Amino acid sequence: MQYEVKTLYGLQKKISAIGVAVPGSKSLTARALMVAALKDGITEILNILPGAETDSILDALYQLGFETDFEDEGMTVIVYGRGGDIPKRDAHVDLGVSLAAARSIPSILAFAGGEYFIDAAESIRKRSFKVLFDALAAKGVKLVYHEKEGTFPVTLISDGIAEGVIELPPEGSSYLSGLMIAQMISPDVEIEFNGSRRKLPIEEIGEASFDEDELSEDEEEHEVYFVEPDMAFANYYFAMALILGISVQVADTHTDSVQSDIEFLRILKRLGCMISDEDEGIRVTGPKDGIYRGLQVDLGSMPEQTFTMIAIAAFAKATTHITGIARYIKQEEERLKMVCIELEKIGVKAKITEDGIIIRPGKMQGALIDTGSDVRVAMLFALIGLRREGIVIDNAECVKRHFGEFFATVDRIRQLLTQK
Repeated sequence: MQYEVKTLYGLQKKISAIGVAVPGSKSLTARALMVAALKDGITEILNILPGAETDSILDALYQLGFETDFEDEGMTVIVYGRGGDIPKRDAHVDLGVSLAAARSIPSILAFAGGEYFIDAAESIRKRSFKVLFDALAAKGVKLVYHEKEGTFPVTLISDGIAEGVIELPPEGSSYLSGLMIAQMISPDVEIEFNGSRRKLPIEEIGEASFDEDELSEDEEEHEVYFVEPDMAFANYYFAMALILGISVQVADTHTDSVQSDIEFLRILKRLGCMISDEDEGIRVTGPKDGIYRGLQVDLGSMPEQTFTMIAIAAFAKATTHITGIARYIKQEEERLKMVCIELEKIGVKAKITEDGIIIRPGKMQGALIDTGSDVRVAMLFALIGLRREGIVIDNAECVKRHFGEFFATVDRIRQLLTQK
């Protein structure tokens, strides 16, 4: 499927502000599902991110014996927690395409104990999880690799981890969240992390619960957790405000978000945007006519915003230098190289450095964009196409996996901006 992006630049004066919505955070959805399964009692999780990754986590929980129900056309999940118990201690678990599950569920199962054959989709099989597996093995967990060491599929055999210290090296930061969730099973286990440690959004699920007068006598009281809108997705819309010089408001987003990507608003402010946190959500208003400078920006705390920043950099008045993403470049090197090739097609020069990317704007032209079936690439070039005509996104259906309404929302925005 191909999607031809229609330019919106120059339509700024037709409407004062545009309201949009984004689905729940991918990472918070994943964590909420796993935490709810380990809690005692029933948790209702609202505004989940629909798609293959969430389905993969739900399938894994089912294979482990957990019960879930769905409401609101799948946007709400009810999880029946087992108070730290894993119903099936001898199971075949397929983690599907969920990277969050691959980073977390092995820790949960190791803490609980049992024997599990754990597999995943090919995209996950290609990755190494040796840092995590080595940390678990140091605590007596037996791991039998069926292909390459440190990868899935693997058989995990554990008598449980009840006490002691698990040590993670600096490169193990992506596993810290899963180990913290596993601590719900064994609170006496300590996690020693020698690298830079950031505050992670692992909070008690269901801080808001139904009031007693809202429950009928035959209802079982349960906790409710609202998954914040995904700030990574929201920032594409906020970047749109900058690029087009318009005002965009994303529903239910607020500046007290626990997601690190909320810090991207500081960069937009440096580039001339006005930011306001209103009852309905954060509103970002771009500078007049979408004119802004280039800058050097450290994305070390929010590397996923690299793609969004590249789109912004394409229209800056000078060179933009993204820094602080050395580890992210190692993880996404092939994808970022492909992005540089596609940028070259449209007249933008980009060079990958040891710890970042340098983007030099140029005279742009239209082109057919190869997304590599990556939603981030599709949305990056969609943003560029909103200001430079002739951009056609190939394999645009890849967006459905994470954010199925994105192109429909872009079409709706065009209708709003062109209506008389």
